Amino acid sequence: LVMFYSAALFLAIGTFMISANGTTTYGVILSGFLFAMLLECYWCCQLVDRLNEVNTQIGILLYSLDWPVELQCTKATASR
Repeated sequence: LVMFYSAALFLAIGTFMISANGTTTYGVILSGFLFAMLLECYWCCQLVDRLNEVNTQIGILLYSLDWPVELQCTKATASR
C-alpha cells in the first residue's frame, strides 16, 4: 500500500514538473522513469495477490486433511 501511494505521489509530482517545464529531454527521461515505476508497482501488486491466493489455497488444503484423526495417540503409536 505504501508503494502504491508513493508511486501515485511521484506520478503527480512528475506530471506537474513535466507540465510546468514543457517537453524537454529531462521531461522525457522523467516520464520514462515514472512509467517504469508504475509498472514495477503493478507487478509487485500482482505478485502479492498471487502469494495471497497461494497462501489461501495452502490453508484450505491443510485444513481439509485428516491430520487430527491420524495424529491420535493409540497403544500402537505410543510404544514407538
